Amino acid sequence: MPLAARLGLFYAAVFIFPGVHLPFFPVWLGAQALTPAQISIVLSGAMLLRILAGPALAFLADRAENRRGMMLALAAVSFCAAALYFLADGFLPIFLISLVLMTRYPSIIPMTESLAMRAVREEGMDYGRVRLWGSVSFIVASYAMGWWLLPGRENHILAAMLFGIALTFSIGFLLPAEGRKDSAAPPLSWANALKVLRHPVFLGFVLAAGLTQSSHAFLYAFGSLNWQRLGLSETLIGFLWALGVVAEISLFMASAWLARVFGPVGLVVLAAGAGVLRWLITAQEPGLAILCFAQALHGLSFGAAHLGAMHFIARAVAPELAATAQSLYAAVSGGIMMAGFMALSGPLYEAAQSTGFYVMAGVALMGAGAALITWRRWQGGLLVEAA
Repeated sequence: MPLAARLGLFYAAVFIFPGVHLPFFPVWLGAQALTPAQISIVLSGAMLLRILAGPALAFLADRAENRRGMMLALAAVSFCAAALYFLADGFLPIFLISLVLMTRYPSIIPMTESLAMRAVREEGMDYGRVRLWGSVSFIVASYAMGWWLLPGRENHILAAMLFGIALTFSIGFLLPAEGRKDSAAPPLSWANALKVLRHPVFLGFVLAAGLTQSSHAFLYAFGSLNWQRLGLSETLIGFLWALGVVAEISLFMASAWLARVFGPVGLVVLAAGAGVLRWLITAQEPGLAILCFAQALHGLSFGAAHLGAMHFIARAVAPELAATAQSLYAAVSGGIMMAGFMALSGPLYEAAQSTGFYVMAGVALMGAGAALITWRRWQGGLLVEAA
């Protein structure tokens, strides 16, 4: 089976879990009588710990030259941790389980991305047309969960999460055993990783993409609960999440063309602008038709930023450092920044409810400014050569 097909299958498996967890895990937390502030702590706490765990796990996988083995181990530990939710009672046990689960399972995705971008460089694979199967899986999982979930049946959320993790583990055996094809290539080192991390252009890009992605934190944490408050059914909530990912899939279908036309940093500028518009609309609690339009902007606000980040790392970082750069980007953007805004989301939702999205519009606007500055400073080449 071609590598592109195997990666497409794995993307489909690995995104079932976030397709359930992202929109519906806060609903399960709410059913356990956690307050909005406690929910934001559960969701953000693991992100902070992942700042260290993600790069460390990726570094160990690269040193062992066996990403697949690490990814399978992470999936196995994640399954055991998620199963413990059935026994958890109260904030503290749920928080501790989440620390284990959400520092393990999300670390699988940057390793998958590094495998995919290696195939882009070495085999000319169209990244977007492979990555879109993760988005297809997300949309199916989120919509199916909305259809399956009934009041009082919140444990269905946990069952679906376990199914996704188990499928990830099973299909993971199809991935190549060796992440590094050139055995003579020097192993990645923290010294070289820090050279990338300290580079002003890399820092500027991470700030731009991180702010743009972190502007989604309020939606991720309280979007479903807020829509429940406004009277939307679970099925309709699942549809709204799925609609955003349909737009994301459409963007990935045209990813090669978009990357050529806008370039990596230009894609982040586009994403940040779409984010500003999206959160300004959502804050006003619009009717269903306009809310659907706002959700469709997810294709740009998330999809364009993600696509820009992947192509930036592929073009700006030497192949020998790409895996470390992926994990560092994920740790800073999806760890420090996302966790900070996720922690802010609890008090913000308690105080402002839907109008909290105006704050997220401001965050996206700052992302646009940082992206424009980075666009002027980067010439399109490598930032740091491998040692």
